[in-house]
Amino acid sequence: PGVQGNVGGGDSEYGVEIEEGNLLGTGARVALSQRNKRDRDETRLSWRNEHQFGRWIGLEAQLRDSNDGSGWAAAVGQPFYAQGTHRAWRLSLDRQTSVEPFYAYGDKVAEYRQRNRDVEVWWGASAGSDGNRVRRWLFGLREQQRRFLPATDPALAGPVPADLRMISRFLKPGRSS
Repeated sequence: PGVQGNVGGGDSEYGVEIEEGNLLGTGARVALSQRNKRDRDETRLSWRNEHQFGRWIGLEAQLRDSNDGSGWAAAVGQPFYAQGTHRAWRLSLDRQTSVEPFYAYGDKVAEYRQRNRDVEVWWGASAGSDGNRVRRWLFGLREQQRRFLPATDPALAGPVPADLRMISRFLKPGRSS
């Protein structure tokens, strides 16, 4: 559990978090947080269990709700949990909707809606421990999509950016000693 606060420059921020790190002895972590800032209020509910689907096959999930949008994220995977682990993998999805405002002289003059979708999948390989070192490689694919829509309020209709879709591959070496 935690409480945080900050006041400075005329702005104030505060937050509260409740967390259980070993829910009913299962090793699952659940957390609920509320954060309030000058331009955003957000509530999050998070879940993480590294053994959700068996030994070292875990699940992470999160729900987000704020005054300018909402979203969710989920991931399932198996990490490199020990030096002798030869394989690891992960699939993650993240969706977010939000409203992005434009201001002029402190007044909101226009806005647009944004929908984000991120997908990432990777697979890792390792020959295992070689003395005191472990060499690992991650091979992955990431897709990021951004869709932009006009405001729902005609009085705030303004310019809308062009939609974006990016796909990238990655190869990442890693070393552990």
